[in-house]
Amino acid sequence: MPYYYFYDGRTLFHGNTVSTVCDQAKLPWHWNFKALGDYLALDHTLDEDTLHPLIKRTSPRSVVSTISYEFRISKPNDSLTEKIQSHPNNLINELSQIVLRWWQPSECVLSMSGGLDCRLILATLLAAGRRPKLLVCGQDAAFDLMVAREISNYFKLDLVRTEICSEDFLLAASSISRETGGLLPISHWPGVLYAKKTPDKLLFTGLNGEIARSYYDDNGLLSIIRSCIHQVRRPNHRFWINRFYGAFTDEDYHEIHPELAEQFLTDAQICRGTRLMGSEQKFNNALDTAFSLQYGRHKTGADVAALSLMTHWIAPFCSPGWSNLVKRLPHQWKLGSAFHRYAIEKLVPQLLLFPEENNPYSRTANSPSIRYWIGLQSKPKVMPFFDQSIYEDPALVNLVCESLFCLDDIISPRLLRLIATSPQRRRLFFQLGAVALWKQGMRH
Repeated sequence: MPYYYFYDGRTLFHGNTVSTVCDQAKLPWHWNFKALGDYLALDHTLDEDTLHPLIKRTSPRSVVSTISYEFRISKPNDSLTEKIQSHPNNLINELSQIVLRWWQPSECVLSMSGGLDCRLILATLLAAGRRPKLLVCGQDAAFDLMVAREISNYFKLDLVRTEICSEDFLLAASSISRETGGLLPISHWPGVLYAKKTPDKLLFTGLNGEIARSYYDDNGLLSIIRSCIHQVRRPNHRFWINRFYGAFTDEDYHEIHPELAEQFLTDAQICRGTRLMGSEQKFNNALDTAFSLQYGRHKTGADVAALSLMTHWIAPFCSPGWSNLVKRLPHQWKLGSAFHRYAIEKLVPQLLLFPEENNPYSRTANSPSIRYWIGLQSKPKVMPFFDQSIYEDPALVNLVCESLFCLDDIISPRLLRLIATSPQRRRLFFQLGAVALWKQGMRH
């Protein structure tokens, strides 16, 4: 869970939201433009940054303390055994132990989708003789709903279906923006809103299952070749610059705060890419570390903070024991969801009879396909689990548009109106909308 602090030289202020720390310390508002630029480029901040330059987020496994006015941050040393590679079977055993340790048949429900993360958790339960109740969020003809129904029918498992609507966004807007510090884009809210409709159960979720995949570069042989080339030719910031979201156009820069505009210049982009790569020497290891330490910590951390508002939950893939083993898993197991496929086949091979999102018209393969390795596998469009027209609901649009003008100290009102009405700027609208709702809440 995210946790934040500020030390003024005498008193340590801390809390589970940025707003709490800001109120405790009676800090006036200032923008951390570097953090805002990172968020707009990546959908999350980096390192210890928050949107306030003086408030920091605690590092993983760290202890923040003051002794006789001396400020300290302590962190346990990483074990040398982390250099020893893991075998996939070790990960399967660890995951099974985690799931079975927490699973209580009368109290738990498993979140189900068309993806392989939830399916792997289901495999550990079925292999142990458990028969879980399933929960799926899906509009009519949604791919997630189709797969969940086929699986529940095949194994004769109870399935509860739920859907989300625009009212769910409206009711949760202030609480989600507050708990996440404005750093969970509105377009990511559906992934947690459905959990509010969990039928009085402890929700098992596949959150953070991507840690066992090559999240940033999953392109078969091209990924292997790229890793070998980049291993020799550093620096690697160019890889990232091509993936950063270009939030603003050249014409926009005279209408945004100069310090915010600086965050999208080439030097700032290079700096951002260098921070993401860290100190890892191997390219693929650096990408995996960036996912766990940056995306996992900030983006998944925001998901967790929002999810906690909706229900009680268990996320087996967030377990420290599992994460430590995944760090040592040879990288080839993370390409094409190779580990997920292997583990599901080993535990309950019948779960491969059902389609996956990358191949919605056939059964799931037990290993990455030839088309994947040679770069010919395209990702077909499937029906999303919720009705995208929700984003056009007048009440929701009005709520976000009204809050946007809380940002007129860094973006001109004319540009804010353009962002609110331009379909081509939808991603930026959702990003800034979350920040604006949070800042509006700070005023009150």
